[in-house]
Amino acid sequence: MKKVIFISSTGGHLHELLNLESLFNLYDYYIITEKDKSTKYLKDKYEYRLKFLPYCTRSKIFQYIFLYSYLIIKSFILYLKIKPDAIVTTGTHTAIPICYFGKVFGSRIIYIETFANINKRTLTGKIIYPISDLFIVQWDKMKKLYPKAICIKWIRIKYFQRGMVLFQKRNCPFFVYFYFIINVVFYKIILIIFKNHQLTHIHFKNHQLTKE
Repeated sequence: MKKVIFISSTGGHLHELLNLESLFNLYDYYIITEKDKSTKYLKDKYEYRLKFLPYCTRSKIFQYIFLYSYLIIKSFILYLKIKPDAIVTTGTHTAIPICYFGKVFGSRIIYIETFANINKRTLTGKIIYPISDLFIVQWDKMKKLYPKAICIKWIRIKYFQRGMVLFQKRNCPFFVYFYFIINVVFYKIILIIFKNHQLTHIHFKNHQLTKE
């Protein structure tokens, strides 16, 4: 069975990555993300298949430089341990080192640009686009910015359902809950409309995750 790493930072990028969950068991998979309070619960579900990288933010620049250097080293160690045939990522900076290691050692690089970007490129997208074997955007407009990309819509259909669970664990204003409820209803309708489409598997219908 082919080995595949699914990697992203925390937050919305991780939610989008976990929307690909139905693909996980098709491969000898591993999930890599940043370690913080919002991701610890994943250990109970994915056990040894979940690996953590240090959480770092550019808001604290000096701390960021130190932690990101450690992230690069740990990414290299994890890559050598897993030796994946493919790396799938939804961003952000957390995934850059391991993607470049993968490119050097022959892994297939698959990048999914976030649903949140409609008309501009992310920094991570700019960096990984040149080395990607498959680059996916979720809006037609983005094809102008990434000419070699393919457009697959609605990767994020379960996003608000997952987001709702996370927000319920925090103290949030009422309007936040209301916002997510409205979006869950909206995406449920979309899901019904597109019920005959394989919204998860369609991403790779004509594109192999791994090399033969």
